[in-house]
Amino acid sequence: MKRYMTGPEVAARLGLRPSTMRAWRHKGIGPPYQQLAGKGTQAIYDPDVVEFFATQIWPKQKRGGRSEQSNK
Repeated sequence: MKRYMTGPEVAARLGLRPSTMRAWRHKGIGPPYQQLAGKGTQAIYDPDVVEFFATQIWPKQKRGGRSEQSNK
């Protein structure tokens, strides 16, 4: 059986704070996740999807709130 990752584990993998992962889930951004049944339950992430996000998508994201246009 595959072991899924928790939000704090994904945050550590991406070099983020766990609160950032919560905010991303609320905004509908970041790696896809599954919510366990029940109110207030933990979000879980497929480690293969997280690794794809970490190596293929996350490095290409613009960070810091600035676009290339605003630097000119």
